[in-house]
Parts: sequence; structure tokens; C-alpha cells
Amino acid sequence: MMTDSASPDSARRLFRVIIQSGFGWTIALYVVVWAGINTGPWVFRHNPASALAWVHVVRTVLPLCVCILLPFVFFQDIHFHGRKSLAPIRAWLGYGVVGLFACLVSPRPAQALYWAACYLAVFVPVFLCLQGKDADSKIILLNYCCWVVTSAILIIMLLVARDVLFVDYRGGITGYGVWARAGMVSDVAISRSSGMARFAAVPGMVAFVFFLSQKGMKRLFWLLPFFGSCTLVWLMQSRGAIVAVFVSLSFVMLFFSLRIRLLGVVMLLLIVVGYWVDSISEHSVTYAKKHFLRGQTTEELRTLTGRTLAWKRAQREIKKSLVIGHGPQADRYLIDRHVHNTYYYALLQGGILGAIFFTGGLIWAWILFFKAILLKSAERLGQQPFLMQVGGILAFFTVRSIPEVCGAMFGVDLMIMLPALAYLSHLSGRMNTIPRKEGETLNRFGR
Repeated sequence: MMTDSASPDSARRLFRVIIQSGFGWTIALYVVVWAGINTGPWVFRHNPASALAWVHVVRTVLPLCVCILLPFVFFQDIHFHGRKSLAPIRAWLGYGVVGLFACLVSPRPAQALYWAACYLAVFVPVFLCLQGKDADSKIILLNYCCWVVTSAILIIMLLVARDVLFVDYRGGITGYGVWARAGMVSDVAISRSSGMARFAAVPGMVAFVFFLSQKGMKRLFWLLPFFGSCTLVWLMQSRGAIVAVFVSLSFVMLFFSLRIRLLGVVMLLLIVVGYWVDSISEHSVTYAKKHFLRGQTTEELRTLTGRTLAWKRAQREIKKSLVIGHGPQADRYLIDRHVHNTYYYALLQGGILGAIFFTGGLIWAWILFFKAILLKSAERLGQQPFLMQVGGILAFFTVRSIPEVCGAMFGVDLMIMLPALAYLSHLSGRMNTIPRKEGETLNRFGR
């Protein structure tokens, strides 16, 4: 029987796992790696002359310290799981290792080595979660911790940029270009509008699933963060995020339950009929179109704001090191710009070998997701809402992987996606050990 994921009993069980299993140290390592976001080896070029400068130096070094633990944690994982743990996260680890070796042929080996180490550091807390007792609870907790950190960073950015967050333009209000308006805050550049939309999409997706899964008045509690998230994504005018949010919300409604699927079909029909009988004003349609296009021409939209030009330049560089690539951050070093595509970035960093590991791991994760849906594994463990949260977030980043780099480089996307992949990996390992009748006694965390 599925239990309430927000019940007091579930919350107490979460804290008990943290206290009794020493899971707090794993969370601490995960937060330490998060601290390395939005910094880089350029910090070492100047001698720190202030307390703030020293803070950035420490932030830059922290992921390297965590990465040192990876060999010990990895071999301990083999001790726990053996060959059965060949899962999507192992594939992504293989991609990271290929990128590590590719540093030898990088135009800037030392800087590439730093980014490779940061990428590998994310695997340390993830592997730790999958070891020992209470693995179910720990990997779920890690994902929740990730979503909370994402929400907290979003709130901080909104507060910092509140005076320049939105501006008026001919089509209405926009948050596009907030990065240029806010400038540097504590020697750190604020996230671009596309990045801020990504931060907003994650808690919005979590809230949406909670809204669908809760009963009674509890549902109303989740409407505010959900609508706030969608509004922020829309106002940021990040087309990739807007499309990805629409697809991921549709995806969740499609696979959540028959009742939700029927509700989605009814909503779609109402929109189509409303447009057909002109109950949706032409002004609203025109506004939505202008807002989405951001005043760009059809040709600019066709090139994805110049992204296709970067992809053509990337193709030439990929051929120069086809097998193992050029190491992390190769797009900056070789084409002098961000390539804005996950799979081109994977080819630039790890060549064909690395791209096979990365793309194969992502495809593998999706196979495990649909397998869990068919076998109702999460449902029998009382984890169906959580599975849909993971699936919705993964759908968002999969769609977003076309105009942006998601998971293939050290950054926020990897910090969010890897715990999701780890959950699917762990759930697949339990599929053959969950008897049909277990669903009658298992609680929210599978114990």
C-alpha cells in the first residue's frame, strides 16, 4: 500500500536513517561538492588578498579533496554489489574516467584535469548512499537533499537579483538577460536566465508530483511552488527550459495513473476547443508567440540562437581526436565558446568511447524507468510518487540536453541527474527481489 510521502512517520524515519547510519557524513560530502559550483581553476591565478578570496580558494579545492576518496568508495561498492552493480552510474563513471585520460591530449591539461576531478567527485556521495543498510532510504534522501539545495540556491539568487530580476519590454515582463543586469555578486557571476529557469524547474516538478499524489487540502500547499516555478520559467524566456518543462509535465501526467492521463486528455481537448471557437483571444496567442520568440526572426530561431554554428565547429574538432576526445572543457579551449549540446560536448570531452558510455548510461536509465513502470516495482515499494518525481526531472534534463549541456560536465545538472540515475539503478537491482505481496506491508521507504 502506498503511504503518504509527507507523513510525520515518514519524516521521522528519514531523520532516524540520518542519525543511525551516519548518513549525515554522506550529505556533508555532497554539500561540499556543491560548494565547488560556479568556481574554477582561474581562482589560483591570483594570490588571495581578502577573506572572500580565500573562501573562493577553499570552494575550488573542496571537490578535489572529495575526489581523492573515489577509489576507496568505488572498490567498497564492488565489495557490496559485485558485478550486479553495472548500472547507469557506472557507465557515467566510465565516461568520467575516459575524460580523465583525455586530459593528456587536452590543449590545457592542468585545467582539464581539475574539471575531470570535479566530475568524478560527485560519484563519491552517490556510491556511499548505495552501500550498507538502508540503501533505499539513503538514495531517496540524497535526491531530496539535492532538490532542497537547488531550491535554496534559487531563493538566494532571486533575493540577490530582486532589483534587476525583471524588466519591461515591448512584449511584457521578462527576466531574460538577468546575468548581465546583476553582474558579479561576491566575485561570483549570477546564473543566466536559462540556468535560473533550470533551478526553478526542479522544485516545480517535485511540487507538481506532490500535488498529484496528495489528497484533500494538502494538495493546495503544493500549488504555490508549482505555479511559482512555471511562472519563473516562463518569464526567464529560456526556450529550452520552457519546452522541457512542458514535455516533462506531460510525461508525468502520462505515466502517473489512468485518472491523471484522462485529466490530461480533457485539459488538452479544452485548449484545442477553446482555440477553435476563439474563446482564447488572438492577443493572448500573439503575446505567447512573441514572448517565446524573444523578438528573433525565423532564421535566428532555426539556428537556435547560433548554437548550430557552434555544433559545426565542434564537428571539425571532434574528428581530430575521435576515440578519446580532448578532455573536459574542450569546447572552450578549441572552439572558444560553449557548445550548448550535451552529446557534442561528450564527444569533445571523451570522443566516441566517452560518448558511448555517457549516452548508453542515459538510455539505460530510461530503460530501467520504463521497466519499473511495467513491473510496478516502485508502486509495490510505496515509492511511485518518488519515481515520477525522478522521471519528470530526468525528462526535463533529457529534453534540455539538446540546447544545453546536461550531465556531461561538472555542474548543477550533474549534481541533480546523478542521484536520480542512482535511484533507478538501485530500484532495478531490487526488481527481482520484491514479491507481489510485499506491497501490502512495505512502507514509503521500502522497509
